[in-house]
Amino acid sequence: GCIVVLLIKTTTRPLLLTSILVIITILAYTSLFIRSSHHSLSRTRTALHNSNLKNTISPRYSTLHLKTTMPEQKLPFVQIRKIKAGIEQSEGQGARVVRTIGSRAIEDVLDPFLLLDEFNVKLPSRFSDHPHRGFTTVTYMLEGTFTHRDNAGHSGTIPKGGVQWMNAGRGIIHSETPGPGPVNRGLQLWINLAAKDKMSKPDYQEYAADQLPKKKLDNGAHLTVVAGKSHGIESPIKLTTLVQYTHIEDLPKGEEYEEVIPEGYQGFIYVISGKGEILENEDDKSRAINTKAIMIFNETKEGSRLRIRSVGDKPLEFAIVAGTPLKEPVSRYGPMVMNTNEEIEQAFLDYHSGKFTST
Repeated sequence: GCIVVLLIKTTTRPLLLTSILVIITILAYTSLFIRSSHHSLSRTRTALHNSNLKNTISPRYSTLHLKTTMPEQKLPFVQIRKIKAGIEQSEGQGARVVRTIGSRAIEDVLDPFLLLDEFNVKLPSRFSDHPHRGFTTVTYMLEGTFTHRDNAGHSGTIPKGGVQWMNAGRGIIHSETPGPGPVNRGLQLWINLAAKDKMSKPDYQEYAADQLPKKKLDNGAHLTVVAGKSHGIESPIKLTTLVQYTHIEDLPKGEEYEEVIPEGYQGFIYVISGKGEILENEDDKSRAINTKAIMIFNETKEGSRLRIRSVGDKPLEFAIVAGTPLKEPVSRYGPMVMNTNEEIEQAFLDYHSGKFTST
């Protein structure tokens, strides 16, 4: 108002005065319109927001809201690399083993796993003194007993259902002798150590059957978690290389077992007895696997399902083992596993010069 009065007093040209008044009037109405539109838009947004809140909270609309924004997603199946029968061969002094990893005819190395043997040994057969360096041996007894002695003064007997987790580290010399019974049967698994752990001090973890977590499943099968976690239970084994190791017994004909394999793991399923089918997808496509055979699966890109169905006349028994690949160079000769050939040569020099001790 003050501007208009000032212009009237100071302006002598009527045309100019008229033009200025018109411009001022247009600007005033434009400003009023913009502010009115802004308030109207704000009220509209508030009303819409309140309406959405009511629909989300209301039982009538909440189910629809969840279904459209959170569809159920199932984990993919593991990708099968190969299925192969084990190869029986001689080991130690008169012992026989079925080897499924560690034989070039099947799979030389499945990172981080170096060897898998199912052994069945009775006296006088045995595994006399022999050295190890650079990896972990895992002995899991299915029947009978096995007694271990080493050059560090450690000894112990692994009972049925028990496990010995031996980190050979920078070097150990030991023997393995079957118990007095007619059947002494188990699985021995070799797990590689990362370069930073290969020269660590040797140590042991030993657990009897009643110290390992177990669970009877709804389908009648019995689960033992040897290492890692599965179906809500966890093994007491402390791991240097990450591994999930389960033993499943008594899976009835027609029933299925499913294990979730974590992201970034690869491994295998080994059938101890019975016959099975490994499912590949939701359409029930499957591949057969028989006693003393192994199915190797690729490294998972995300959490994945391994599902097996029992189809034989007797219940299915099997082990599932998976772990994180180390992705390091492997140089191996017999019982020594290192990263370079020079390290292997040094290992044998240390062994022959008496440097494989507990210190």
